[in-house]
Amino acid sequence: MYKSIFTIGFFLIASVAMMGQKTFQGTINYKISVSGEGAEGMEAFMPNAMEIAILKKDISVHIKGGMMEMLLGRIFTQGKSGKSYMVKDSEKTAYEMPADKPEEKTSTTTATKEDEVLTICGYRCQKYKIVTLTDGEESISYSWNTEDFVFPSAQKGGFSGYLQNKAPGAPLKIEVQQNGMNMAFVAETINTQKPNKNLFVVPKGYKTAPLEL
Repeated sequence: MYKSIFTIGFFLIASVAMMGQKTFQGTINYKISVSGEGAEGMEAFMPNAMEIAILKKDISVHIKGGMMEMLLGRIFTQGKSGKSYMVKDSEKTAYEMPADKPEEKTSTTTATKEDEVLTICGYRCQKYKIVTLTDGEESISYSWNTEDFVFPSAQKGGFSGYLQNKAPGAPLKIEVQQNGMNMAFVAETINTQKPNKNLFVVPKGYKTAPLEL
C-alpha cells in the first residue's frame, strides 16, 4: 500500500498533456480514504490528504497525515531542470531524488471509457478503467478525469517514468485495490490562483543531499 500511495501521487502529476487543452495552474487538495481488509490496523501509517500545487511546469506534492507524511515529507519538481527534491522540514534538508532510469520491465497501460460520469468540484469527470500490464502482471485502477484541463507532463527526471494515466484530461478521483485494501483519492477543493513560488525551491537555510533509496 506504501507503493500505491507513492505511485498514485506520481500518477496524478504525470498525466500527459494533450493539444488544445488548458494546462492547470493552482492547487488541488485531495482527500485520501482507505477501507477493506487491514485498513484499521493501517490508520496510524496512512495519510488522509494530498496537496498538489502547480506553477507553470513546476509541481509540488505534499502527502499529509500519518507516518507517511514523516516518511515522504514534501516533494517538488522543477520543470525546467527536471530536478526533484524531497523536503524534510524536521531535518532541514532537501534530498535530491535520482533521475529516472530506463525501464527494465516491459509495461503497457490502457484506458477504457466506462459509463459513469461524476461532478467533482464543479467539473464533469468521466470514469475510465486503467489497466497496466508489467511483465505479465496486471494491475487495475479507476480514474475519473475532467477534460477541462490537464496537468503539465514531466519530461525528464523526478516524476517522469512512473505510471501514466492514458485517459484524456486530468484525474480528480482515483480508486485502486491492493491486497484486499481499497484506497481512494478524491479532489475536495480546487484553487486556480498561482501558488507561492517558494514551494518550488529549496527553502533557505536547508542543506541538500542525495536521496539514497
